[in-house]
Amino acid sequence: MVRDIAWMNDFDKNTLSDKVFSRTIDGRPDDPVGRGKDVPVFLKREFTDALPPLKKENLKHHEFAKKTIQTLFDPVSVRSSTVKTFNYSNNVIAWNEGNGKFTIMELTATPEFNMFKYMYFYNGAGVGVGDFNNDGLSDIFFSSNQGENKIYLNEGGMKFKDVTKEARIPQDGGWSTGVSVVDINNDGLLDIYVCRVGNYETLQSKNQFLICKGKDANGVPYYEDEAGTLGLAFSGFGTQAAFFDYDLDGDLDFFLINHSLRFNGTFNERSSYLNTFDTLAADYLFRNESPSGGGKGEVKFVDVSATAGINRSIIGYGLGLSVADINLDGYPDLYIGNDFQENDYLYINQKNGTFID
Repeated sequence: MVRDIAWMNDFDKNTLSDKVFSRTIDGRPDDPVGRGKDVPVFLKREFTDALPPLKKENLKHHEFAKKTIQTLFDPVSVRSSTVKTFNYSNNVIAWNEGNGKFTIMELTATPEFNMFKYMYFYNGAGVGVGDFNNDGLSDIFFSSNQGENKIYLNEGGMKFKDVTKEARIPQDGGWSTGVSVVDINNDGLLDIYVCRVGNYETLQSKNQFLICKGKDANGVPYYEDEAGTLGLAFSGFGTQAAFFDYDLDGDLDFFLINHSLRFNGTFNERSSYLNTFDTLAADYLFRNESPSGGGKGEVKFVDVSATAGINRSIIGYGLGLSVADINLDGYPDLYIGNDFQENDYLYINQKNGTFID
């Protein structure tokens, strides 16, 4: 059972009441608040900043990760604490059953994979909107963390039909995080790029590039994953992708932002990460080198991140990106929003294939 708990007491003996939050995943059935297995929600630095006396213990990160409320504080403080249970507002999917009722689909945490293993557990996935069957109506592609990715065709009158099976959307249990819609091969049919998490713990998927191969007899578009063929089958901490023509050569290039984790050794001075490269968390820029010059046909991408001035360190924590001509010079620029202590990036296009933050 997952239970969120607030402990209130004067833990640092300064006459002021402190509030400490913990989460119990496997509480004892004979104890209504699961005392004995309560893990602090705060990270080590945040915890010790709020309660300076704990700094004297000089806990290392791996030691703090094993601590519980009962081992961090003296027994008298724990027993005399005011304890309140509460629920975090987690992301959920409200699944429309088509009869005026909705079923709430929540993420399922397990001892093997949960918010403590992966802190972006509740960040959600992504939604892509586009006219996938070219009937003039906007259709919807839903990506999912623990469920199936699905595509719904708009039938008009605010009614949608699930055509996931007919559209041949691949299902392999991957943890999806973002969706981008683009006609990458200029054939008049929208394609779908899906960002996912891979090469980490139980998550071992790769990003997908679902290329539309046509429409069946019923007008339903169907897809094949060609990310590997196109060189965009990234496997790491995927967040979101954008397609834009940064070099103005007539075809769409590709930018991918990724996130990172705060417990993977990212607490040093920022300067120590300058000009470093992390394969799972780095941001990437791929140039489209299709021989057709933006026309219908073969598509080929080449990674130019290193020479284009893109930050590729482990502390990017990418959460979102926008493409715009910030300085109105005719060339698209990039803004990357980062999590935690890392600065956001504003990449100004230098019109020579490079960017400066």
